[in-house]
Amino acid sequence: MDIQGFVIAILPIALSPGASFTLALSNVAMNGIKGAFKVVMGTGLGIILHGLLVGLGISNALNKSQVVMNSLHIIGMAFLLWLGLKLVTSGMKLLHHKTVLSASNVSIKQAFLLNVFNTKAIILYLTVVPIFAGSGLSSYLLLSIIHVTIMALWILIFSLVFCFAKERLKVNIISSVINIIGGLCLLYMSLHSAVNYYYQ
Repeated sequence: MDIQGFVIAILPIALSPGASFTLALSNVAMNGIKGAFKVVMGTGLGIILHGLLVGLGISNALNKSQVVMNSLHIIGMAFLLWLGLKLVTSGMKLLHHKTVLSASNVSIKQAFLLNVFNTKAIILYLTVVPIFAGSGLSSYLLLSIIHVTIMALWILIFSLVFCFAKERLKVNIISSVINIIGGLCLLYMSLHSAVNYYYQ
C-alpha cells in the first residue's frame, strides 16, 4: 500500500470544488458551520462505501454491466439536477424576505446518495485507488478514510472562513447568492454530465 502516493493523487481531486463542496457552502450559508457537518458526514459515508465495495470486488462486477452503470449515471444526473433546482429555489425565496428563513438544507442522506450515485466516484475507486491500495480490504478502507479526512478538513476550513466572512455581511443576501450560484453549478454539472453521457 502506497499511502504517500495516494495522498498526492487524491489531493487535487478532494480539493477541487465539486458537488459536495457546493452543497456544504450552501448549508453553511443557511445554518452556519453545523450545516457543513451534514455534507461531510454524508459524503464521507459514501466514499467509505465506495472503498468497501471496491475492496470486496462488488463495484468491479457492477462496472461490467452497462445497464447498471447507465442506470447509476442517470439516477446520479437526476439527483444532481433535483438538488440544483432545490438550491436555486431556496436562494430565490431568500431574496424576497427581509428576515432569515430557516430554509431546508441538504441532509446527510442526500449528500450520501449524491456520492453513491456519482459514477465519477465509482470510476475513481475502480481505477485510481487500486494502484495504491494493494489487495486487502483493509487497505481500501484505510485509503477511503484518508480521502474522507482530506475532504472533511478542506470543507470545514473553508466553511469556517466563510462563517467569519458572513458575519460581516448581510446574511440573507449572501445566503441567497451562494444558494443560487451553487444551484446553478449543480445544474451545470448535471447537464454537462448528461451531454457527455449522450455523446459517449
